[in-house]
Order: sequence, then structure tokens, then C-alpha cells
Amino acid sequence: MTDAAFWLCFRPQPAANDAERIVEAARLACLLDTAQRAHAAGFSPIVVHTTAPHLFNDAPNPNLIVHRTDEDSPIGAVIAAAARNATGPVCYAGAGMPAMTVAHWRNLREQIEAGQAVANSLHSADLLAVPHASALTNLADETVDNSFALRLRDESDLEITPLERSAATLLDLDTPADLAMLSLAEATDTLEIGPRLSDALAQSESPLAPARERLAAALDTLTEREQQLMVIGRVGAYVWSALDRDTAARIRIISEERGLRARAAPGDPGLRSRAAGAAPRSLLG
Repeated sequence: MTDAAFWLCFRPQPAANDAERIVEAARLACLLDTAQRAHAAGFSPIVVHTTAPHLFNDAPNPNLIVHRTDEDSPIGAVIAAAARNATGPVCYAGAGMPAMTVAHWRNLREQIEAGQAVANSLHSADLLAVPHASALTNLADETVDNSFALRLRDESDLEITPLERSAATLLDLDTPADLAMLSLAEATDTLEIGPRLSDALAQSESPLAPARERLAAALDTLTEREQQLMVIGRVGAYVWSALDRDTAARIRIISEERGLRARAAPGDPGLRSRAAGAAPRSLLG
């Protein structure tokens, strides 16, 4: 059988302040850790598609293949082009997953080598793995990779198997709050993050301290029976059930609508157009 390939994508954003610089440094560290773990799990080759190949000149992973992409190339076009030149199974993992371990990636590789298509979330995928690269060749017009799994579900005969939901399989890095939570999780051995991300968090300890303190106070509230906590935001079924099952406090939840980015397909007359004009609504906003 052809080896299962592993594709990553890194498109750094201009950082206008310290918070954005911290997030970009952490995202790069996460990608490098993910690449190392994927290699240890048996994926080969490990390829990163990036608009900034110079960032990988000193990359410590000799198994990493770096392909330069243009700023104006939609992410779907990049992945579709790579798929046309590939055979066998492939996993696309965006900019990496901070808490997915070698064991997670090994289990995923075994699933796609057995013929399954897998995503961590159907409606907003951060990773998508397929048994044949050719399944990705029709994604050329996609501008957001979160929509990849939903596109395949709607427009191909692939049945997408969701990964078992957990913090490790659902968490990616977008904001300083994500980093503060990861810092707390690392301190309590709740999640196993990689060494480069761990170093990035250590270097950002002072800027992250206020957010980390607020999160720690909220977590303490969850353990006290007489406390009440309101949770507001994009609260999915997995988080809702975990709060109900694993906390002592009384929980109230206002679950807001997602951004519907996975359904954003301008001009697409197909199945995904049923969300056209249905702008996300906020109960509080």
C-alpha cells in the first residue's frame, strides 16, 4: 500500500500587536510539533504548504517537505492541486492540532488505510483524512478549509466518520485565550502538548498571565456546589454534556450560533446554498 501522506498549511497573518505575535509564534510551534508527531505515527511524506517558506529554513524536522504557495491562491486550490499529484491516503491537518498525540495520529492513519474518511468535526473541520487523495481534487473553489468535510459529505459518496470528541480532537489555536487554556492544561497534565508549543507558552507566560488567572478562577467555580456559572458562546453538544456531567456548580448556558463559515460558498447553486442569506444571529449581540 502507498504510504499515507500528511499535509499541513501555514499562512501567517500580519501581527499588529503583541497578542497577535504570540498567537502566530504558537501556531508555527504547533505545526512543527504536529509534523513531528505525524511522522512518528507513520505518515510519510509530511508536507507543509506555506506562503512563508523562509520560516522553515531552520525547521528541526528533517522529514518536513516545504512547498511554497501564493498568497492569492485559495486554500482549496492548493489542496486540490496537491491531490492531483498524489495517490493513496492523505490527512490534511490545517496548521496542526496542539493536543493530538502520536497515538491519536496513529489510530487515524490506521482508519484511513482501512478505507474510512475521517474528520474531527463535520461542520467545521480542522482536520480531514481520506483513503484516496483523489477525493480532494474537487475542492479548488473553497476559500476556507473548515468547509472541506461538509463539501465531501454533500458532493461525493464518501461517508465521513467523526473522530471521538475530546479536547484533544477538537482544540485548535486561534486566540490568546486558547493559549491561556493550553497553559493551564499543561500545568495540570490535562493535555499533552508538544515541546515547541510548550516553549512558546513559556516565553509568553507574562502576557498570558491575566487571561490564565481569569480562566483559573472560572475553573475553580466549576468545583463548588454553591456556585453558579453562566457560559455564553459557541457551546456545542460535547461541551454542554461535559459541563453537565463533570461539574459541581449550577450551570446556565446561552449557546450562540456558529459563524456558518463552512457553508459560505458565494455563487454556489448546490446544496450548500441553502444557508445563503441566513446570516448568523447573536442572542446577546
